[in-house]
Amino acid sequence: MRALRRSLTLFAMAVAVGTTAPTMAVAASGQTRTERATLALVNEARAAEGLRPLRYDRRLRLAALSHTRDMLRRRYFAHGATVERLSRYIDGGVIGESLAWGSGTFSSPAETVRRWLESPPHRAILLDPDFKYLGIGSRGGPFKGERWARVYTANLLG
Repeated sequence: MRALRRSLTLFAMAVAVGTTAPTMAVAASGQTRTERATLALVNEARAAEGLRPLRYDRRLRLAALSHTRDMLRRRYFAHGATVERLSRYIDGGVIGESLAWGSGTFSSPAETVRRWLESPPHRAILLDPDFKYLGIGSRGGPFKGERWARVYTANLLG
């Protein structure tokens, strides 16, 4: 029996879009348990640094989930047209995006957030005090040669 390869890959970016006011956070409906756990772990890390928690934003989650599903379906791992994609869901503001995918033990929210925090560009985005809202999109399936892996997109808005 072939040993399950464990892998984790990360990408991060931040960019300003538009000039109008950012969206307001809305109720946390629709999140999966994995997405809620990831948000909670990010907020634990922010609290440890004396930062305010990020508030869940449904529109950011929909944008993140759309991108995650697209990466799984088309089997790629990249930010792509982040600004254009997010502009369909938000009115403007400063946005950040962190991506991750992992298999085996690297597919958990705890491991994903831990690795994001160990990566300077991801840490800078997740712990940026100017960000106020977060939407996580996470799904699993065959990916990058793995029978099953979990892909994460985290979209932030300031």
